[in-house]
Amino acid sequence: MQTIKTKLKFVLLIFSFIFFTSCDKEETDTEKPIIHVDEPLMNDTIALSASPEIHIEFTVQDNAALKQVSVKLTNSIGTELFLENPSVDGLKVFSFHEHYMPTGINGITPFTVTVMATDKKNNTATQSIPIFVKP
Repeated sequence: MQTIKTKLKFVLLIFSFIFFTSCDKEETDTEKPIIHVDEPLMNDTIALSASPEIHIEFTVQDNAALKQVSVKLTNSIGTELFLENPSVDGLKVFSFHEHYMPTGINGITPFTVTVMATDKKNNTATQSIPIFVKP
C-alpha cells in the first residue's frame, strides 16, 4: 500500500511540475516605440511663399503593439494649432502624413511639432521638432 501512495505522489509531483512550467508567461515589454520623422526636419525654415503648408510626415513602430499616437503643432506660446490622435490600437507600424496651412504669419514664426507614441505596456516615446515658418 505504501508503494502505491509513493507512486501516486511521484506521478502527482511530475504532473504538477509539467503543469506549472508549461504555462505561458507574459513577456515583459520595456521597449519604447520608435518614432521616425520624415518632415519637418529639426529647425527647418518653411517659406509659405514656396509651399503654403507645413508637411507633417512620420512613421511609428513598436516591437509588440501600439496603443495610441498623437501629433500636435504648437506656436511659440504653446497654443495648440493642430492635434490629431489617429486610431493605432494593436498596430505594430503606423504612418502619418498630413498638411497644415498656417495663417497670419507676418515674420519668421517659431512652431513645434510634437509626436507622442505609447505602446500596450505604456512605454512612451516623444519627439519634439522645432521649426520656423516665414511668409
